[in-house]
Amino acid sequence: MFWVIWIILAVALAIAELSSGDFTLLMIAVGALGGFVAALVFPSVIWLQVLVAAATGGAGLWLVRPALLQRVNALPGYISSVERMLGSEGIVLEQSQEAELDHVKINGEVWTARSVTGVPLAVGSTVIVTDIDGTVALVTPLSDVPRLNGQFPLTFPTYPSADGPAQPEGSYWAAPPSM
Repeated sequence: MFWVIWIILAVALAIAELSSGDFTLLMIAVGALGGFVAALVFPSVIWLQVLVAAATGGAGLWLVRPALLQRVNALPGYISSVERMLGSEGIVLEQSQEAELDHVKINGEVWTARSVTGVPLAVGSTVIVTDIDGTVALVTPLSDVPRLNGQFPLTFPTYPSADGPAQPEGSYWAAPPSM
């Protein structure tokens, strides 16, 4: 009877994986399939079913998932969620009391953000995402973004840091973001 639970769990996790796309839930679903097989062979030994499911899912997470992610990331035209955010507009919601960090709404999500120019961001102002540093969006006020013939750059200039002087990153240009 436990085999039914393992199948339902595996199918539910596989369906949930469709919305995440990072293969974690898929590997856990494979673990649930391992539990299903164990339930068919040893129907009354629940602890063994759980052990097989955990071992199978764990092996998938640590052995198979990294290889799958590497293959997907190497596909031509693949754009990560971080790369997709570069160049996105945001609206400054509030200035945080923490060191130079603000809260900015970008693509419907609230992010902690820091101005790359060092200039405080005014609440309500529009910013452009120039980079992501962990969980902090590095932004530039829209008014500070250089333009060429009314267009914004696809890559943004770097700013001086503790590591040394800034180096320009390119001269590709795109249409201005919609307001």
